[in-house]
Amino acid sequence: MTENKKRKYEEENRSFKSEWEKDYAFIEKNGKPLCLICNQSLAQFKTSNLKRHHDQMHGKFIVTYPLNSNIRTNKLSSLKSEIRNQQNLLSSFSKEGITATEASFAISWNIARAKLPYTS
Repeated sequence: MTENKKRKYEEENRSFKSEWEKDYAFIEKNGKPLCLICNQSLAQFKTSNLKRHHDQMHGKFIVTYPLNSNIRTNKLSSLKSEIRNQQNLLSSFSKEGITATEASFAISWNIARAKLPYTS
C-alpha cells in the first residue's frame, strides 16, 4: 500500500533567480523574496507569486519604468540602495544597544569583583 505524501515546500529546493530583480523588482532577503517597491516580503520563491504581486500592486511601475530600459535599471538600483541604507541604520541602533549592555556587564563584573555593594 502506497502512502500519498503531501508535497512540502522545503523539499522543492527553490531558489532566487536573478532575473526576478529586473522583471518584478524583487530581491532575496533572509531567504525570502522582498519587493523593492513596497518592502513586502512574500513566503515563497515562485514566479507566479512574484508576478501576481507585481502586477496587482505595482501595475503603474511597468508603465512608468518600461522593462529593459536604463530608467528602470537606475530606479531599481536606487531602491536597492535605500534598502541597504535602512538595514545599515537599523544595525547601527542594535550595535549601540549591544555596546551599552556590554558596558553594563563590565561595570557589574568590576563591582562584584571588588566585593562592594552597588551604591551610587
